[in-house]
Amino acid sequence: MEEARRASSRAVNSIMTATYWEIGRRIVESEQGGRERAAYGEKILNGWPMT
Repeated sequence: MEEARRASSRAVNSIMTATYWEIGRRIVESEQGGRERAAYGEKILNGWPMT
């Protein structure tokens, strides 16, 4: 019984990881146009004082 519980937990964790990865991929594609970083990050970095 315990082994079945562990196996089902591993299966659920694997599915959740794949689901979250797919959600992240879709966000990057739709919101960021495939860029690694969102455009607002460029503005933040350009406004950051370089010392």
